[in-house]
Amino acid sequence: MFIFDFIKKFLGFFILGLTLLCFVYALVVPTTVAVLILVLLILIFVTIAIDDDRFKRRR
Repeated sequence: MFIFDFIKKFLGFFILGLTLLCFVYALVVPTTVAVLILVLLILIFVTIAIDDDRFKRRR
């Protein structure tokens, strides 16, 4: 399942990059939309991290 791991890593970095971009954008332009997107991305990232943890423990 090498490809699956690679995709998960890529998605993780992609979401992390998007989160950082949104964070910078929220600092520069403090809009409600930017803050909502930031919170949503953090929730997604945390969910992926928890799923990854469970997946590793199962092996």
